Amino acid sequence: MPISAVVVTLSSQPESREAALSILRADPRLTLGALQRNQLPVVVDTEKIADGVLIVREELPSIDGVEFVHVVSVDFSDVEDFDEKLPPRRRSRT
Repeated sequence: MPISAVVVTLSSQPESREAALSILRADPRLTLGALQRNQLPVVVDTEKIADGVLIVREELPSIDGVEFVHVVSVDFSDVEDFDEKLPPRRRSRT
């Protein structure tokens, strides 16, 4: 079971931050830590590696009120076979 630890940076605007928190709290794949200023520790727990990648790369950053997602660690040591096709990596803006 892949587990990802991330820190989500939320908007400094109270309405945007609260809207994002409501969406994050409603997602059963996420365990939220204590909000520190605009930084929210989040554990992402999925059945497949590709699902975790999709959440971290696509879903979390697309939530209004989420400004940045910083990956702290990823553990998939209990995954025996890795034959999944991962979502393509987005190119950063330069």
